[in-house]
Amino acid sequence: MSDTIRIALAQTTAGEDREANRAKAEVTIAKAAQAGASLVAFPEMAFDPFFPQYPTDPKFFDWAEKILGPTSERFAGVAADHRIAVLINFYETSERGQYFDSTAVLDSDGVLLGACRMMHVCETPGFHEKYYYWQGPGDYPVFALGGARVAPCICYDRHYPEVMRILTLSGAEVIVVETATTREEAGQVLEAEMQAAALANGVFVALVNRAGEDGRLHFAGRSFVAAPDGSIIAQSDSDSDDLLVVDLDLGAIAKARQAWPLLRDRRPEIYDLLLYNLEPKD
Repeated sequence: MSDTIRIALAQTTAGEDREANRAKAEVTIAKAAQAGASLVAFPEMAFDPFFPQYPTDPKFFDWAEKILGPTSERFAGVAADHRIAVLINFYETSERGQYFDSTAVLDSDGVLLGACRMMHVCETPGFHEKYYYWQGPGDYPVFALGGARVAPCICYDRHYPEVMRILTLSGAEVIVVETATTREEAGQVLEAEMQAAALANGVFVALVNRAGEDGRLHFAGRSFVAAPDGSIIAQSDSDSDDLLVVDLDLGAIAKARQAWPLLRDRRPEIYDLLLYNLEPKD
């Protein structure tokens, strides 16, 4: 296995026509494969209008699908046709009638390897997610995908350093953050937060963001990859559709951890206060 892999971040806009969004994504996957990428990742809710901006509208529950459903089956075929692994995020309904913000993980043979469900659910202006989503189970899946060990991390989960650390300790070399982050939310935090996570864990963090206007929201784009030393090695300068293709030298992980031995110097035996659900002090 080569120490270098090539990934593609499919920064995308999504219009009202859900079928057109999916057809556009098929073309994007073909372009990523033609560019030599072994993995292509799409943003959060890449194929549908961003419905959580609208509070308590039950009609959107009809958009939810099973993990092995029409959207995942469709893109499994596309992945197999182009011999490229694909991460797709969509609205899931489970066998128990629960609803999740979920990512299906498809390998280059079109096999559904598994799924990741968002664990932390947001409720802020423009993001009324608690009405639509259950909390994910916190199983922290990591997949052998595209020549590396890859962990999806869905939007709001990226703000929790515990998530990034557990994914790293579970063996992730590349954490792919699929997000729908607006211009107002992004500010200077979008890059800095993920750079800090990459450095603290000695991993690649690849963030793929939605772009363009959607209802009352304007998504920031600016997808990027932070290397294990915290530096940004590639970034889109666009807030519209863009395909960011990046080579990742997996050997940089060991070098970063030698220079910054933060994982070696952890003291988990003195972190037990984290187990007591302490409330922030005033």
